[in-house]
Amino acid sequence: MGYMIKNIYYDNTIIIYFSSHIISIMNILENWIFLSIFAAITFGLGDFIVVLSEKRKMDTFLLYIMYTIVVGIFSMLFVLGNKNTLMPQIKNFDSYHWGVIFLFSIFYFAAYMTHFKALRIAPNPGYSNALIMFHVIILTMMSYFYLDKPLNIRTVIGIIITMIGSYIIIVNAS
Repeated sequence: MGYMIKNIYYDNTIIIYFSSHIISIMNILENWIFLSIFAAITFGLGDFIVVLSEKRKMDTFLLYIMYTIVVGIFSMLFVLGNKNTLMPQIKNFDSYHWGVIFLFSIFYFAAYMTHFKALRIAPNPGYSNALIMFHVIILTMMSYFYLDKPLNIRTVIGIIITMIGSYIIIVNAS
């Protein structure tokens, strides 16, 4: 015997089978380690595309501008697809929210413009990305000092190792 959700009848055996897979997928999508690794892979692939486009004599700044337009379109489609959830929140934005969005946009615009330039002129694109990923240390330290997030000895050792590795990259790249 099936049951109805949102005017659609489902067979119990099919729902149990698919719901276990959906739950598995949803659990993965709630795992910060998986999401971070996925983001690292996608950033790496994106940077590789930028480097390849440079070899084809494509202007990386134009690539960035066009990329942000496409991302804007995808973002608008996402908002429209989730309008019941997102639109009430957007309607309640005040000047603080819009100020944060504007400031965030300025930082990301500056970061990506300098990122693309660094990728283009570095002896190896991986060198520039190693230094750009220094933002992890900045975020960790700011979270510790301003958001009262914990910082243990392993994290401090990781920061020191990262700084030493970045120094080695800079010295060997020169």
